[in-house]
Amino acid sequence: MKRNIKLLLLGISGFFVFMLVTFPAEYAYQYVQARIKPLYLSNLDGTLWTGSAGVVQYQSEHLGELSWSLHPHDIIRGRLETDFSLNANQLQTSGTAGKEFFGTAYAENIEGHLSAAFFGKHIGIKTFTPAGKLRFSMQRMEFSPKGRLESAVGNIMWEQAGISSPAQVIFGNLNILVSTEKEGIVFNISDENSPIKIEANLLVCPDGKYELNGKLTPTPAAQEGFSKSLALLGKPDKNGVIKIKYAGRLK
Repeated sequence: MKRNIKLLLLGISGFFVFMLVTFPAEYAYQYVQARIKPLYLSNLDGTLWTGSAGVVQYQSEHLGELSWSLHPHDIIRGRLETDFSLNANQLQTSGTAGKEFFGTAYAENIEGHLSAAFFGKHIGIKTFTPAGKLRFSMQRMEFSPKGRLESAVGNIMWEQAGISSPAQVIFGNLNILVSTEKEGIVFNISDENSPIKIEANLLVCPDGKYELNGKLTPTPAAQEGFSKSLALLGKPDKNGVIKIKYAGRLK
């Protein structure tokens, strides 16, 4: 009798696994569409387990193409996890995303790059417009139930970093170390042989408030080439150092 019950349970489990593996992605999306707005998917292909979306749109922004492949063994461990890749003109990224059944939503081993202007626009930076490209390698990120980033560890290379407004300034390449402290997520920013030496820290608090503090030390070449632009960023002290301070709230 016990053996028959075990066989029955095994058969039922196998049936549900089969249904998950073969369940069309298009039908699965209909069940979750209302929960993930304003994220929209279309041109769906494949299954819930392994599939793709030819069009991914967030609000009115087209984000490109998405593909995914779920990890079946992680269900036994109490979480849903998938490998993914997203490809668009201004954003390309891939990695692993997951959600513990009774816990944290997270992303791991995230690699990719995106336009700095695109990034600035979507997090709500209004005091300046960033320029260049952000190339990122994030070990782990964790998110709140509402989707807000709560913790992050990794590295970002800001290639040809600069500001296109209110002043046009090119800093060169910047290295950004990302860590999580008690106060929030900290971005430690330093230059790599830039004509403008940079030391800065950006703190992003859990409620979305941010504060940027740092100092710029232009080399003689930078002072000659960007004198007017640098003047808009702040008045240098007697040593030629420009102190910067910005604060605001992210979207």
